[in-house]
Amino acid sequence: MSHEFVTCIESRLEEAVEELPPLRIKDLPLFKTCNVDALYQVIQGMIRETKASSGLVLNSFEQQEQLSMSKLREDFPIPIFPIGPFHSHFPASSSSLMPALIHGSEWIEWLPSEFFETVNGRGHIVKWAPQQQVLKHPAVGAFWTHNRWNSTLESICEGVPMICMPCFGDQMVNARYVSHVWKVGVQLENGLKRMNIENAIRRLMEEEEGKQIKERMLELKEKANSCLKPGGSSYESLRSLTSYISSF
Repeated sequence: MSHEFVTCIESRLEEAVEELPPLRIKDLPLFKTCNVDALYQVIQGMIRETKASSGLVLNSFEQQEQLSMSKLREDFPIPIFPIGPFHSHFPASSSSLMPALIHGSEWIEWLPSEFFETVNGRGHIVKWAPQQQVLKHPAVGAFWTHNRWNSTLESICEGVPMICMPCFGDQMVNARYVSHVWKVGVQLENGLKRMNIENAIRRLMEEEEGKQIKERMLELKEKANSCLKPGGSSYESLRSLTSYISSF
C-alpha cells in the first residue's frame, strides 16, 4: 500500500458524515468482516424487526437526546419509551457485575513489583472498583473512560466531566457526543502520549474551558436526576410503558 493511498484514507477519516452530524467517518462503528453483503443483511434485518416490534425501550432520557428522539420517532412508527438512566432505578449492586464474574481479574498479580514502587504515592491500583461509588466521591474531578454507554450515563448522573478515549463499537459515537454535542468532556486523540494526556487533564482541571464543561455537566446532571422524579420525562415514560404493556 503506497504512502499516498494511506494518507488519502487517513484524511477522509476526518470528514463529516452529513447525515449524522456531528459525527466524522472515524466516529462510525467499525465492523471487521470479509462478507459485507451479510453485514448489510444483518443491519437491514435489525431495522426491519425493530419497525415490526411493539415498541422500543431506550436507556436514555428526552432532555439528553431530543434531536435523536425526534429522528427516531420519524423513522420508526412504533411507541418509543426513553426511561433511562436505567442504573438510577436500581441499587448499584444489582446493576453491576461482581469481580469474580470477570475473566482475567487476576491481572494485577502479573504486574512487577517495580511498577508498584514507581506509582507509589502518585496513584493507587486496585483489582476492582465500584464505579458508581467512585464517581459519587467529591474528590473525583474527572473520569477517564472508554465511553461505553453505561459508563457515560453514570458519569453524567454524578456530574463528573469526562476524558474520552474510545476504542471500538459505540464508544466513538458516545465520545463524540460527550465532547461536541453535550460538551461535557474532552476527547483524547492522537495516541497515549504524555503531552496529550497532560493537556487533556489541564483543559478540564485548570483552564477556563474546564469550568464551562463542569457547569454544563452539572446542568445535565440535574436534568438526568429530575427526569426520574414524578412528572419527569423518564418517570412519565415508564408509566406509559407500564400502561402500554398492561393493555395487551
